[in-house]
Amino acid sequence: MMKRRCAVFGLLVLGATACSQSSGDPKQVAAAFWEATQAGDIELAKSYAVESGSTELSQPDGDSSIEAFTLGETTIDGEEATVETRVTTRAEQGTIDVDFQTVLVRETGEWRVDLGRTTQEFATKFIGASLSDMAEQMGKALGEAMGSAMQGIADDMKQEIKPPDEQAQENTETP
Repeated sequence: MMKRRCAVFGLLVLGATACSQSSGDPKQVAAAFWEATQAGDIELAKSYAVESGSTELSQPDGDSSIEAFTLGETTIDGEEATVETRVTTRAEQGTIDVDFQTVLVRETGEWRVDLGRTTQEFATKFIGASLSDMAEQMGKALGEAMGSAMQGIADDMKQEIKPPDEQAQENTETP
C-alpha cells in the first residue's frame, strides 16, 4: 500500500513538473508554439494558444512557410508576457526576417499565446519587412539598370566624340 502511494505521488509530481515546464515559463510556451507551427502541427500549436483564439490558427495546405525562429528576452507584466521573436519566413523573393513580440497571457494559471495580438504584431511587422525588402530589391535593380544605361551612353559618346588625331585622319580620307 505504501509503495502504491509513493508511485501515485511520484506520477503526480512528474505530471505537475511536466505541466509547469510547458506552461510555467512564457518563453518555453512560445518556443513550443513556434516549434509546432514550424512543423505544421496546427493542432499542437493550438494547444499552446488561448482558448478563444485557437480557432484563428489554420494552415490549409499543411506546409509551414517558417524556415526558422529565435526567441529573445521575455518581459512579464502581471498576467501578460511578451517574448522577443524573430521568424525567418519563405516569401516569393527569398526569405524575410520578421522581428516582433509573441504575446502571452495567463489563462487558468497557465501561459498561453494570445493569437489575436501575436498575429496582428506579426502581420504588421511582416508587411513592413516585406516592403523594406521589396524597396531594397527595386533599388538594386534600378541601380543596375541606370548603371547599364549610363555605360551605354558613355559608349555612344566615345563613338561620337573622337580624339583630334582620329578626326584629322578621318577628314583627310574623305574626298
